[in-house]
Amino acid sequence: MFIYSWLRRTKWLQRSISKLPQDTNLYQQMKDMISKALENLSKGTNPKQSHEYFDKAVNIAKEIYPIHPLKIGKVFADIAFAYSLYQNPERALEHLQEVKNQLELVNNKDSQEAHEIFVIMAFTYFELENFEETRKWLEPSIKKHKFPNVNQQAMAFDRLARTIYMLKDKALALEYSNESINLLKSINCQDIDYTRCLQTQGLCSCNKKCFEEALQILEKVSKKSEVLVKVYIYESYARVCAELGEFEEAANKALQGNDVLKTTKFFNQGRMIYLENACHNITNPIAIEPLIDEMLEIVNEVYGNTKKAANIYSIAAETKYLKGKYEESLQIAEKELNIYKQNNDLKSILESYISICKIYLNLENIEKAKSYIDLSEITLKKHPSRIIQSELYYYKYFYHYKIEEVDQAEIFLEMSIQETIEDEENIDQLIHKYSELGNLCIAQSKFDKAKENFDKALVLNRKYNGNENIKTANFIEIIGNVNAMMKNYEKALEMMFDSLELKQKLVGNEDNELISTYTMISTTYYMMKEYNLSLEYCDIIKELMKKINKEKDIELGNLYLMMGEIYENIMNRVKAKSLYLQAKDIFIENNQQESVDYVMKKIEELDSL
Repeated sequence: MFIYSWLRRTKWLQRSISKLPQDTNLYQQMKDMISKALENLSKGTNPKQSHEYFDKAVNIAKEIYPIHPLKIGKVFADIAFAYSLYQNPERALEHLQEVKNQLELVNNKDSQEAHEIFVIMAFTYFELENFEETRKWLEPSIKKHKFPNVNQQAMAFDRLARTIYMLKDKALALEYSNESINLLKSINCQDIDYTRCLQTQGLCSCNKKCFEEALQILEKVSKKSEVLVKVYIYESYARVCAELGEFEEAANKALQGNDVLKTTKFFNQGRMIYLENACHNITNPIAIEPLIDEMLEIVNEVYGNTKKAANIYSIAAETKYLKGKYEESLQIAEKELNIYKQNNDLKSILESYISICKIYLNLENIEKAKSYIDLSEITLKKHPSRIIQSELYYYKYFYHYKIEEVDQAEIFLEMSIQETIEDEENIDQLIHKYSELGNLCIAQSKFDKAKENFDKALVLNRKYNGNENIKTANFIEIIGNVNAMMKNYEKALEMMFDSLELKQKLVGNEDNELISTYTMISTTYYMMKEYNLSLEYCDIIKELMKKINKEKDIELGNLYLMMGEIYENIMNRVKAKSLYLQAKDIFIENNQQESVDYVMKKIEELDSL
C-alpha cells in the first residue's frame, strides 16, 4: 500500500472552486466557506470549524440550486474528496452517500456534469483505498469526461491503472498505464507527473527500467514534495525486485528510499511507516535485515512501549534468528516480552516464551530453554490455545532431541502434528513437520514409518500446492531414497527418475535442483553394486557442477569422495587415491576439517594395502 496519495498534489479542488460563478454574493460566500474549510484542514487545526464551513457551503449550494441535483452533488463530491485527502474517511463516506442521493434525482447520468462528479467520486474512493468502487466510477467515465488538459487526463488514466493493479489484473492495468504514458509523450511532458506514470508502468510490467528512467528525471529535484515522489518510486522499485525474487536488490532499493527520507529530515513516524511497508512488500525475512536495523534505531522514539513496538521487535527477533544471530535475536525478543508483560497480554507473553525457548535451544543453552518450556506450560493453562500447544509440543520435541532422548522427541513431534490444524495458513508448517518426522525415523532406521510420513507430506503438498512444483519433485525423490534404504531398488529408481523428469520440466537440464536427484540415483546404483552405472551418474553430476560454477563447492568434494569409494570397491586404488586427494583439497579450501580428517584416513588405509 502507498504511504501518501498522489492526488494530494492535484489542483482539482481549487479548480472546482474557481469554476463557480462569481457575480453574486451567494456564490462568493460558498467559495469562501469552502476555502476556509480547506485552509483549516490543511493546517490540521479546528476540524469542527471545518465541518461547519462545509455545512454552510452545502446549504448555500442548495439555496442557489434548489432544482439542480447535479450541481449540489458536485459540491458534496468536492467536500468528500477534501475529507479523503485529509484522512477523515467517515466524513468522506458520509458526503459520498449525499452525492449518491443527489444522483438518484438525476435522469441524464451521461452528461459532462455527471461524468465529472463520477471522476471526483472515483478519486475519493482511491484515497480511501476502496479500489472496487474506484474502478466502478472511473472506468466508465474516463473516456467520456472532457478533462481540462492532457496532464489531468493522463493522471486519471494513471490512477485507473493503479486501481486495476491493486485489483490484481496486471495486464489491463498495463494497458491503462501505457495510455497515461502515451498521453504525456504526446505533449513532450517529462515532469514529475511523468515519473509517477513511469512508476505505475514499472509496477504493472515488473520492468525495472521504468524506475531507472523516473529516478534519472528526478535526479536534481530539491522540493520536499518532489523528493518524496522519489521515495515512493524506490518503494515500488523494491516491490518489483521482490516480485522478481531479487530480494537483496529489493532491500537495497528500499534502503535508498530510506536514505532520501533522512536527507529531508522527514519525521521518524513517516520513515517507520515507509520501512514497515518495505518489509511487508519484500516478504523475505532474511533479506530485510538492513531495513530491520533502521527500524530498531527509531522504534522506541516512534512507538515507545506499545504493541506496535512489540510487533517490530517480533519481526526483528525472527530476522536475526534466521540469520543465525541468536544473541541479537534474544536481546530483541526479551524487549518484546517486557512490553507484553507491562500490558499483561497473556497470549503474546506465551508466544514470546516459545520464541525465546527456540533461541536458547539454538544457543545450546538447554537449561534456559527448559525453563521457558516450563513457563509456557504454566501460562498455557491460563490461556489455552491449540496453535500454541502445537508449537510448544514442537519445541519439546526439539528439546528432547537436543538431549538425545530420541524416543521422547518422536512422541512430542507426533503430538505437535496432531495439534496442527490442516488449513492454508498452517499447511507449510504441517508438511514440514511430517517431513521432519520422516527424517527422524530414518535416523532410527524406522524406514516404514519414515515412508509413511513422507507420503503424508507429499499428499498434502499436492493437495495445497499442486502436482508440478519443486517441493513435489523433492518429496518423490526422498520417498524413492527411503525405498532404496528398504532395498526396494526398482521402486526407488522409478520414483527418482519421476522426480528427475519433473524437475527437468520445471527448471531445465542445467539447474542446481537436479544435483540431489542425480546423486540419489548414483547412490542407489552404488547400493545395488552397479558401480559402472553409479560412476556414469557421478560424471553427469560433475559436468553439471562445472556448468553452474560449483567447481569448488563442498558438494563436489563429497562427489569426489563417493567416486573414490566406488573405485576403491572395484579395486582401482590409483584412481581412488587421486579422487580422495581432489576431495581433500576442496574440503581444505572450504574449512571442512572433519571431512579432511575422514579423507586422510581413507588415503592412509589405501597406502597401507
